Amino acid sequence: MIFLAALSLHLLLSSLPAAGEAPPLFAKLGFAEAQAKARAESRFLLVDFTASWCAPCKQMDQQTWIDPQLRAWVERRALAVQIDLDAEPELARALDVRSVPTIVVFRGEEEFDRLGGFREPAELIAWLEGVDRGERLLDRLRKQASSTDAAERHELAKALLERRANADALPHYLWLWDHGLERDPDYSGVRLSYWAAEIGELCRRLPEARAVFSARRDAAFALWSQDLAGQHESARDWVALHAQLRDREQTLRWYEAVRGEPRWQNSLQELREDIYAAYLDKQDYRAAGVVRGWPLAHAEQLVNRYRAALAGAGEERERSELAAQEFHRAMAALHAAMLACEQESWAETVARAGLAADDSAALRIAFAAEALRAQSPRHAHRVWLDEAERAGGEVALLRAELQRALDAKR
Repeated sequence: MIFLAALSLHLLLSSLPAAGEAPPLFAKLGFAEAQAKARAESRFLLVDFTASWCAPCKQMDQQTWIDPQLRAWVERRALAVQIDLDAEPELARALDVRSVPTIVVFRGEEEFDRLGGFREPAELIAWLEGVDRGERLLDRLRKQASSTDAAERHELAKALLERRANADALPHYLWLWDHGLERDPDYSGVRLSYWAAEIGELCRRLPEARAVFSARRDAAFALWSQDLAGQHESARDWVALHAQLRDREQTLRWYEAVRGEPRWQNSLQELREDIYAAYLDKQDYRAAGVVRGWPLAHAEQLVNRYRAALAGAGEERERSELAAQEFHRAMAALHAAMLACEQESWAETVARAGLAADDSAALRIAFAAEALRAQSPRHAHRVWLDEAERAGGEVALLRAELQRALDAKR
């Protein structure tokens, strides 16, 4: 028994992919070569789009793609390849792959069906068997269009959203929002997180969806306002939908009306990012700094996001430059907001964190330029511009403007 257990463990471990490697199920072929080979052998082509930063992708590598039954099915009927989204951006755009993991199956040269998100082995096998019968996922899911099971209805709604069938997805997301908890109260947390995020994506694509969910957000606010102590569900509904609809002008009107009232503090915390961004849009740096408060966690988040973006960009210069520009704007705005609300030590700490991640002339210039826009120039910015100039940066006009601002403050 000990020997058999040890042998089973050895076989399992030997099937696990090494760090950075695709599971053994996947052929080491490019897309075009794999498509030609699958067509010549009359097999399906299964393409798994993944990314080095994608946690669900890694989970599938460790749990799903090594499953013996799934592997046997694929090896018998299909050819499988794994494509890194960041390494093949043109292919991803051509196939309209916008998120990972995404699994696409081809029959010949034509896409037959696709799945998104983490999937268990049994789910994939059931889907592939449907593909083998000539049945697409939506064919099966549309039979559930009038289902009162929240999980089934959500599966259909999400599949339609992934295929950008936005108008078809709308009635199902409306049903989920209005009636999902009636059928299954356990979906309360999911409704306010995953469902709300998908609804937000739908609203950004489809004006009709934005209109109907804006009406539901406003109705929730009206209920909440009538009974601030008792309408907790209405409060949560309003916060979840409002965060997704991203109506920053309404956010600021609401915030400025209620910010001094203790009963709104939990919602203020949930909407902090929206409120901060809305004030930055208006270039009200002082208000943005007050809302942000202690900035170090946000600075660390920006640094981590920048490093992840650089890792994902690899050797692609254009993507690296775009990541740097976004990082410079965000860090400079945070630095300026801290200066505008007279938090000098925090502003200095933010600048140090930014320069530790990107010790560049461009970031020094961004710090000085944003501080000028915030009407909060400091002598340190003149020093940074001198350093940027020595590194080859063009700073003459900005330095002159900075000097005028500093002279005016004397």
